[in-house]
Amino acid sequence: MLRKPLIRSGGKKNYEILNSALFDGSTGYLTWTPSTTQTDAKKVTVSFWFKKNDPVVSGTQRIFTSTTPDSVGWESGDAIFAEHQTGTYSLKVSNSKQRDTNDWTHCVWVFDSTLSAVDRVKLYLNNEQQTWASGANVDSNSTSTWCANGNACYIACYYSGLQHWDGYLADFYSIDGQTLTPDAFAEYSSNGDWVAKKYVSTYGSNGFYLDFSNPNTTNFSAYFFTDTGDTTWNNYTLRQKVTSANISTKTGGKVRIKYHTRSNAACTVSALYIGSKASSGNDWDFDGNQVQLTWDGGNASSGNIPANSEKYTDWIYFDVDGVDLIVGFDTTGGGGGRNNSSATGCNLYSKAGSPGEAGATAPTGYSTNLNQMTGVLELEVQQDHLGTDNSGNDNHWDVNGAITQV
Repeated sequence: MLRKPLIRSGGKKNYEILNSALFDGSTGYLTWTPSTTQTDAKKVTVSFWFKKNDPVVSGTQRIFTSTTPDSVGWESGDAIFAEHQTGTYSLKVSNSKQRDTNDWTHCVWVFDSTLSAVDRVKLYLNNEQQTWASGANVDSNSTSTWCANGNACYIACYYSGLQHWDGYLADFYSIDGQTLTPDAFAEYSSNGDWVAKKYVSTYGSNGFYLDFSNPNTTNFSAYFFTDTGDTTWNNYTLRQKVTSANISTKTGGKVRIKYHTRSNAACTVSALYIGSKASSGNDWDFDGNQVQLTWDGGNASSGNIPANSEKYTDWIYFDVDGVDLIVGFDTTGGGGGRNNSSATGCNLYSKAGSPGEAGATAPTGYSTNLNQMTGVLELEVQQDHLGTDNSGNDNHWDVNGAITQV
């Protein structure tokens, strides 16, 4: 949950942002290619709240961009910039630097090429309009490619797949065809804080809203392993294939895993990864796009899980798209499974000696251990609806890499 200053207070009607997304700075991003014409390509407003992971940015990071860039991000040294590449190239770099990693900051980018030259691109941080240290002005009546028909758009990376955003995003609005000010999305509380408020107008043809929640609560589980009793796997890497045929809902955008310990032994899961099975190679190989699951709000290790108990990982965004899945995990300090005779369509592979290969793409030397493991891991998947328009219809942003719902 996001905390103050994102909670309206001081006697006003409460509006609370309940969810955010943590992008890992190396793999996590969202993509969407609109298939309809913009309401007005000369006018766009984007509003979002952000919190940085690191006070000083090393290299360029992007909050959002289109293929022919309309983009907002950070340069090395923490100056925020706005980029536009249709017609005269424009890279506006702010005079201010933003290094706060503790509080949430509201950002609004406004593009309107029908205005006077100096007003065609504006950027606001917590309702303060930023001044530009450098950058050419956008051409008069130039069109924005952000959420343009047929133009791939990205959140949290550059269109080349590089320059990933390392931090949190929340309450992300993109408004097609309108030039808005920050007070459409936020306001001052009675104690002077700049706080979020609900946007109540329209989004335009290609506009959308990302609240990073999951309104569809449908979820399903797949027990991974079968056994006739408790089994100990201490200091192993275990690789598990789960066939698509045994996953009742073929698509989903969020996953978490529940680990069951054996009846009389504790266990620590030191690393846990999920990914799609490779189209060739060994039966336990990832396709190279595996992501790590975390525990307790971002820890790589589960910590000690007592005997005869269970523990959930954090939810992460991960596309389950109708293919076979691989789960890899490293165990220390005991380890074992609980009997679950209903497990089907699963294949278990193991390697002893603490190899630490839970996230390796194509490791070698694994033994087949069919029908020896027992319900150790339970996969849960939820279908995500990451974007809606003002009619409540899905925009279907695609999830890539490691993004954690917070």
